[in-house]
Amino acid sequence: MILLKEKTLIIVCYHRAESCVHPQGFKKAASHIEDLFPLRAHRLFMFLSSTDASFQKEFLETHNAYRAKHGAPQMTFNSKMCASAQKWADHLLSISSMKHSETKDGENIYYMSSSAGSNSTGKETVDLWYSEIKDYNWSSPCFNDNTGHFAQVVWKESSELGVGVATDGKTVFVVGQYSPAGNMMNLGYFEANVLQGVMKTEGRHFAEACARQFLDVANQWGITDKISTIGTDSAPNMVAAGRILPFEHLPCVAHVVQRAIVMSLREGGFDGALAKCRKVVGHFKHSPANSDELNVQQSFLGQVKESLVQDVPTRWNSTLEMIKRVRRNRDALHTTLSLQKHNLALPTNADYEKLAKLEKLLEPCRYINELLGGDKYLSCSVVLPALCHLQHAMNISDDDPAYIVRFKAAFIKDLNQRREKINLEWLKVATALDPRFKDLKCFPRAEREPVWAKLSALMKGEEPALQPLREENPEPPKKKTALLLMGSDSESDEETPEDSTVERYKVEPSASLDQCPLKWWSEHTAVYGKMAQIARKYLGTPATTVPCQRLFSLAGHIVQKRRACLSPENVNKLVCLSDWWKKEK
Repeated sequence: MILLKEKTLIIVCYHRAESCVHPQGFKKAASHIEDLFPLRAHRLFMFLSSTDASFQKEFLETHNAYRAKHGAPQMTFNSKMCASAQKWADHLLSISSMKHSETKDGENIYYMSSSAGSNSTGKETVDLWYSEIKDYNWSSPCFNDNTGHFAQVVWKESSELGVGVATDGKTVFVVGQYSPAGNMMNLGYFEANVLQGVMKTEGRHFAEACARQFLDVANQWGITDKISTIGTDSAPNMVAAGRILPFEHLPCVAHVVQRAIVMSLREGGFDGALAKCRKVVGHFKHSPANSDELNVQQSFLGQVKESLVQDVPTRWNSTLEMIKRVRRNRDALHTTLSLQKHNLALPTNADYEKLAKLEKLLEPCRYINELLGGDKYLSCSVVLPALCHLQHAMNISDDDPAYIVRFKAAFIKDLNQRREKINLEWLKVATALDPRFKDLKCFPRAEREPVWAKLSALMKGEEPALQPLREENPEPPKKKTALLLMGSDSESDEETPEDSTVERYKVEPSASLDQCPLKWWSEHTAVYGKMAQIARKYLGTPATTVPCQRLFSLAGHIVQKRRACLSPENVNKLVCLSDWWKKEK
């Protein structure tokens, strides 16, 4: 340490090697010097001209930890880049200003200043840069001033790193330099280099672990305050995890309907006919030669060549499709089998009659499953009207044979039991806020008025539970007329602005079934204000989790152990090709 004392200036120059003391000790030395030489109008410069090993180690390890989450390779230090970064950090401290150097490498700069003294670690520096992930637009990846540091940290092509730190005890400058440089704005570069994060999950998927994992991701991405609902399938651990989380939980209704179908088939007396169908289908599915013979008979009978479908309990609508194809190819199947040696028990006329009735029963279920589980976005406001449609389709009639009665009774019983566990309060309000279904005809009359009362309370900032009307007064209260309101002396009878808004919405003409409810509210935001915000929250919840599960399943078939080295670009291309091919079929 060299002290040069002049009349107007004291300069303390300090060069610290990697083996020297921590910067905190340097700050104490600086404080002692100030006590010895009161500066008043003078100025003290203290240059920390090299970066200690602990800072460098943290800086590199934190970079690589974040990069691993985004599928980016590990980086290593480059001594020349470290020297360049250190030189620029010293320069920034000397001018007390932030600006980028003229390096061709990528560059992140960190600045911290405090009158009480400032000392940042390598981890804190990188954490601050990475925290910009919360503002990154994954749906439209490109350069943005608010996310440039994050993008550079995880930029896939960057492989070498340099770091420099300069401090005077109260101000810290950290310069990170990267090669090759990130944030390149060429077409497709951000998609290829800033990849969605991945995280290793716990091996055992019990409810608490799933809930904790979800919260960790939500907090890391900074989206916790943006989440209103969480949807899961019907797996017990996922349902339990959904209840633990501090969000509204909506079990997937498409899974609920599918489970009701599976349970009803067991009770409906169709086991014998379905078992024969499965044996016949398996006979042709497991033998290419048998399939070829079937195709010959289909052509001879003037039918379209088509393969049979094997039903699988976890594959939706597969039972219905199996029945359809067996019935459609009945003649071709029997002709082909008559020319072969086999031990199959073929469906009888009575079995085919049962299968025809079962096909008719399963058609409404297919419609609802395809409606709720399709690729097109569907709001949760459709759920209760859809379930109401199913219940009407399963009404028992006097002409139904005993096995149909058993199927329908089992279906309605199972569906009603599951219906009580799908967050009815949330779905009822969502249905009321959908301008297509706001007449609430899918609810019993006694349940309609409590829904409107709940909506009025939400408008006032309250969160009451839906309460059924008392049995002694099942009819909803009569609408108040304006004349009675004007003549009332009771404050409790006065209609609030929130009540007036709800009443005005109730008398609006219903929207057409093909109209988007979110678009309707977007067009009526100026009229309904806060009510439109509530509608966006409720209607923004999807009806099912099927589309995202389908995407994960598709990606899982593409990225396998034997194809684990596929680049993200090729995975995206294969997913798209698979989707296009499916639509062409």
